[in-house]
Amino acid sequence: MQRRIRLNELVVVSGGFTDRASGTIQIFHTEPLMCPQPGEEALATPLDSNTPYEIVKISELRSGKQQANPVVRPGDYVIVTEAEPVYIMGSVVSPQGIFLRDQLTLSRALAMVGGARKEAKIGDVRVYRQKPGATNQETIKVDYAAIKKNQKPDFVLQAYDIVEVPEAGLFSGPRIIQTLVGAASGGLGNMMSSGGATLANRVIY
Repeated sequence: MQRRIRLNELVVVSGGFTDRASGTIQIFHTEPLMCPQPGEEALATPLDSNTPYEIVKISELRSGKQQANPVVRPGDYVIVTEAEPVYIMGSVVSPQGIFLRDQLTLSRALAMVGGARKEAKIGDVRVYRQKPGATNQETIKVDYAAIKKNQKPDFVLQAYDIVEVPEAGLFSGPRIIQTLVGAASGGLGNMMSSGGATLANRVIY
């Protein structure tokens, strides 16, 4: 390092963040700060046996907060922690695994996979969560319809949650109109097909 460099510069030089980056950066200091500026004298004192470290939130670094953009010292270890996955399945546009970010809510997670389909039963979303130290899963029912109407607070997801958005039945609220329209269209199509066949028979014979 030829000069003082801050964390945001180091991130840019390194090529930026990948999709697997979580919400935090850990900076481990192995050497005291050299050539401290006024107000940084405490950082120049010899380090003790416990290696000090800082935790910086990526969201605060991106927003330009000064305290989230520290000076990186020679000998520092800068670790961008990898995000853990959350799995979205069922009646959504693009079922897939996504990476957990700071305070990832159900609304944001569904938006990241394209949202729920029209036939989805969003009032009965299931979240399967692994209990710490146990082999079985906890099933949490979430009324996403109420969340969309601001009637309930958004649901915060945890690492390795499995979110299942079920599909409504053929004669349930969201799908009954589609079912009736489809049945009517099918009946009309059969009538036209039958009428056309009869007309063809009359022309031939």
